[in-house]
Amino acid sequence: MLLIIDTCILHKVFNSQSPYFPEYKSVHKCITNCKGVMIYGGETFKKEYKDFLSSKENKNRKLFIELNNKKKIKELPKDEVDTLEAKLYLIERYGKNKFNDAHLIACCIIGKCKLICTDDSRADKYLKNKKFYSKSTMRPSIYRNIKHQHLLSKCWS
Repeated sequence: MLLIIDTCILHKVFNSQSPYFPEYKSVHKCITNCKGVMIYGGETFKKEYKDFLSSKENKNRKLFIELNNKKKIKELPKDEVDTLEAKLYLIERYGKNKFNDAHLIACCIIGKCKLICTDDSRADKYLKNKKFYSKSTMRPSIYRNIKHQHLLSKCWS
């Protein structure tokens, strides 16, 4: 099962000391112990992940190296994601100031990913907006808390 974890919640998913960890423990388990594979791609996403991993308070570098070695993290083709991200910004007429998650949508489309984990409610209207997806592309579901645990069912089977 492919899933995207927005960088705004990486610390909630991978830091068991976080007060938010119980809400995302199932996502953590899906990636570390089951069939889940975290995907990302493009310059924007790569920079966000790099910033997260290089922050001084981050203790997850070893875990991410281990997950990468186990092929539990998959990088999508950078050029494809960057090109689609730029096209998505052209579709959205309000510009980057309001719409800043085109990289998430681009990764969903290119990676054929059906689940995004995020707590950024501002992104919802864009992640679910039909104008960004072809008729044959399914829009992703959004995992926001433990109530959405059922969205991970393919991880366990």
